[in-house]
Amino acid sequence: MANAGYSENRRDHILDDARRFYSWLGVDFQKPLSRRVEKFPFIPIEVEVNALVSGVGPKLSSYMRLVKETGARAGEIWQLQWTDIDPSTITINPEKGSRPRRPKITGSAMASLGS
Repeated sequence: MANAGYSENRRDHILDDARRFYSWLGVDFQKPLSRRVEKFPFIPIEVEVNALVSGVGPKLSSYMRLVKETGARAGEIWQLQWTDIDPSTITINPEKGSRPRRPKITGSAMASLGS
């Protein structure tokens, strides 16, 4: 395991799985010490997001534009009804313990919903 070439986080997950497996077998297994490496998530810049949105089909583009402009979760977007959409805002029904909200959207996002 030490020479396998795994990242620290991957090695830690594998050792956790091994510990659970040996516990299930009734075999004592002491997990070796390892250190978790915390990394910053990759956050694309707006130009990259816009390039992605413009490079997909019209339905997926409308969906991605709403996610980008509202910050809504995927399930919240899929649950939208036409009655939730006003000329400049969208009423988002909460999911996963969040709160209902009514973010503003641009005219281009509104126009993409009609297509």
